[in-house]
Amino acid sequence: RLVKTVSMLRVMAFTCGRTEVNEYDCLMLQHTMWQRPEEADIIRDWVLDRIAVDKGTNQVSYLLNGVFRRACQAQRDSEKDIEACKVLQRETIQLREVL
Repeated sequence: RLVKTVSMLRVMAFTCGRTEVNEYDCLMLQHTMWQRPEEADIIRDWVLDRIAVDKGTNQVSYLLNGVFRRACQAQRDSEKDIEACKVLQRETIQLREVL
């Protein structure tokens, strides 16, 4: 199971155009490392605690990377899903106000 998880992380990095796994790829561990459903929240919290060691910089970076990824996807699919682009724009404006 661990070998499959490592392979999944490597595939995630590769599909994002990278040769190395980064901390954001590790977010998928929250979906793969639990054995019983009641463990899912514990694993998620553990993963997020490890990723967000620097509570400020890493969290902002994570948010911005997520927005960027969604913007790229929305741009590719913009003709199909105009509403998704509008939602992303509203979220980006809200994030800008917070930051």
